[in-house]
Amino acid sequence: MSMHRLFDRRSALIAIMSALAAVPQGARASETIAGVLAPTGTLRIAVFAGSPISFLEDPRTGEQRGVSYALGHRLAQHLGVGVEVIRCRTAAEVMELIAAGGADFATTNATASRAQAADFSRPLLHIGLGYLVPAGSRISSIGEIDQPGVRIGATAGSSTLRSLPGMLQHARVIGVPTLPESRAMLRTGAIEAFATNKAILHEIGDGLPGSRVLDGEWGAETHAAAIPKGRQAALPFFNAFIEEAMRSGAVRGAATAAGLRGFRLPNWAHPLESSRESKE
Repeated sequence: MSMHRLFDRRSALIAIMSALAAVPQGARASETIAGVLAPTGTLRIAVFAGSPISFLEDPRTGEQRGVSYALGHRLAQHLGVGVEVIRCRTAAEVMELIAAGGADFATTNATASRAQAADFSRPLLHIGLGYLVPAGSRISSIGEIDQPGVRIGATAGSSTLRSLPGMLQHARVIGVPTLPESRAMLRTGAIEAFATNKAILHEIGDGLPGSRVLDGEWGAETHAAAIPKGRQAALPFFNAFIEEAMRSGAVRGAATAAGLRGFRLPNWAHPLESSRESKE
């Protein structure tokens, strides 16, 4: 490790911690930065069920986890405010809440169109896009997806539903209301494959014995933390908070705890090494 790189890394960490330290914590923060990031006095975290990137709940134990869920709680702790978790049916509903100011924080695929409705942090996670097929599927590889008569599901309002049809010549893309319904549609044969990021595909596949996430990718998503537009006064704190969470390992820890598979951390989180891919 060169002294120059070591100095750069230490300088970056000092700058991040200084920015966080400059913002008063606890009750004082609620009167300043927290008044902007959590205007109701409670940080409202928008999540959608079925995604380890957003929110999962163990039906037996009630344990709750997810990157958005964990990172939102961490932010609330830094601000000294309470938390309200708002459960949505889809990622599209999450973005609608953020855009309307009905929620204060979320993590989601940071597309150009969504950036018009929210302010995003630097990238948190890169996740490949793929396909899940049920047991006994006639489709054995990603190259066999685009065939006449093949029905591919994608969540209603998702970036996948908007972008995938333009990439296919023969297969038909069908909107699926929610992630849980995608599992049922694969089981009954209403769709022959489901398309989204691989983290969600693995989660859906866990409840479908014999199903497979096909090798290869048809694209990738870049996930980041989002807050409503119009809160520029809090952006320096927000961005410093995200950088500290990345470099301290809090984001990787939340992803691991949620069972997130198939993700990569962005290069900026590890300035002295290439991004590392998790085990699938």
